[in-house]
Amino acid sequence: MERSSADLIITRSSCADPREVVVDNLLSEDGILELKQKIARRQKNRFSGFRSFSAECSSLFSPDLIFLHQAFEDKETLLRFMTAWLEEKGYCSSGLYQSALRREQLTSTSIGSSIAFPHGDPEYVNESHVVLMTLEKPMLWDGEEMADIIFFAAFNMNSREEKRRIEMFYKELIPCISDREFMTMLKTARDSVQLYKDLFH
Repeated sequence: MERSSADLIITRSSCADPREVVVDNLLSEDGILELKQKIARRQKNRFSGFRSFSAECSSLFSPDLIFLHQAFEDKETLLRFMTAWLEEKGYCSSGLYQSALRREQLTSTSIGSSIAFPHGDPEYVNESHVVLMTLEKPMLWDGEEMADIIFFAAFNMNSREEKRRIEMFYKELIPCISDREFMTMLKTARDSVQLYKDLFH
């Protein structure tokens, strides 16, 4: 492996690289313990410098509305799954799916960088939530753009507090998805509860 592509560099002396883990004697029990401790600390701080959503947006997300490494044949089936889940939770009424399809027919909801941002009409939303899904394989979203990260926005503006929270979400979305580490976190996440925590670190 080329050093430039390494995620971690284990060395006995500092090489002035931010990826390095300096261990004096890896062959000793103390050395192995030291290595484990340093890797654990690096993992804990892995996402400490990247963008995240503010705590104010946390109520829009939920671990049970995060679906990781999914497989769908087409956009319609994916949207039906998302809206059915929201409806089952009582967060929307049955018209949300059809309104989301109409939006897709009017204009593409692909926003670049393999991200799609579908949404339906607010009149069908009882309680604002975001469904977040990552796909095992990118899907052709609109005939041209591929997508493997989908944020489904089920939003209403029924109160001043709700409106402010949604405005905050939109304000923070672009900086988050423009951050390489944030995107890597989304694409590599395997645990919805841990990802939920990492979204608001």
